Amino acid sequence: MRKPPLHRLPGYLEATEWERKGFVVCCLLSLLCFLLPRSWPLLEPVIPALQRPAFDSTFFELVAELEALEARDSILQAAAAATEEFDKQLRLFPFDPNQADRKTLLELGLSPRIAKTILNYRRAGGHFRYREDLQKIYGLSPKDYERLEPFIQLPSRSERKQNSIRRLSSGAPSLPKDTLFQFDPNTVGFEELRSLGLPPWTARTWVNYRKKGAVFCRPEDLLKVYGMTDSLYQRLAPFVVIPADSAIATPLPAAPEPLTLDINHATKEDWQRLRGIGPTYASRIVNFREKLGGFISIEQVGETYNLPDSVFQKIRPHLQLSPIFRPLPLNRADFETLNAHPYIRYRQARFLLRYREQHGPIPDAAAFRQAARGVFSKDEIERLLPYLDFNYSTGE
Repeated sequence: MRKPPLHRLPGYLEATEWERKGFVVCCLLSLLCFLLPRSWPLLEPVIPALQRPAFDSTFFELVAELEALEARDSILQAAAAATEEFDKQLRLFPFDPNQADRKTLLELGLSPRIAKTILNYRRAGGHFRYREDLQKIYGLSPKDYERLEPFIQLPSRSERKQNSIRRLSSGAPSLPKDTLFQFDPNTVGFEELRSLGLPPWTARTWVNYRKKGAVFCRPEDLLKVYGMTDSLYQRLAPFVVIPADSAIATPLPAAPEPLTLDINHATKEDWQRLRGIGPTYASRIVNFREKLGGFISIEQVGETYNLPDSVFQKIRPHLQLSPIFRPLPLNRADFETLNAHPYIRYRQARFLLRYREQHGPIPDAAAFRQAARGVFSKDEIERLLPYLDFNYSTGE
């Protein structure tokens, strides 16, 4: 039997192959941990050198962005300076927004769109009474208004109010005394009347009144001129001089009795004979009546666009109603005819046309109420019914 060698280690010092390999690895790791702190100072110059290219690239990118921002700011500053210089060089001049044409508005620096809006506003009957009224124009910027405001040849509301307060407190006439002079109302001309402070339309009415054969026999006869207010008469009366031969002349004809107009047949000229109705209001009333096909009540005259209720209440006693002259053929009218009626909107006209195509003619008012429910309100249905002609025969 083989005997163990004498140099063999005791059993508690023996180790397997894996245990010996693990021991070697632990020793190497311990050595690395011991040497790494001492070798780190030697590696510091190398690490920044390895990282420097990435750092330099980012830095230069930031510098390029800053330079681009500075260039953009300089461009914006140059554009602002050019705009300011253009505004300074823009030729501004006094103008009346009620008379200025498109070329004048463009020369004042307004855009073509704003100029067109102003012209359309005037064509629709709009009028600028004060400077501040120009701000009602849609799209006009506050900057443009501030630039143009000193050149608008219209009074401001504050100036008008201050002048009125000053006249009331001092009792002085609206015009300086040196602008008034003695005049013969039977011979005074248009320009002289204007220099006396009369508005153009009142001066023109005065001259036309005389051309019809009227003669002023006393100062009180001035009140019979259309447009002559009490305040204007009180200011002019002390300066009226009527020669003796004019005083014995044919007296002024008596004022005509108040007119009674048939609202469905009166012409524009007939409407202008009512006090407070000028050419603009007369045209709007007649155009509104033509679109409706006739008025079914006197109160409808008050629905005319921009007609003041105070004016309507004054003329209301002189209005007379008659049957409408053109009902709306509901079952035969095309889309344009339906849409043109003031009481039918675009969406409602399309609905009526589609309903006729799908369901046929609408025979009567009850069927119309049933069909229009949800598209027309109850009030709209009742307002429109008197205008509807349900006849769908093409033979008429």
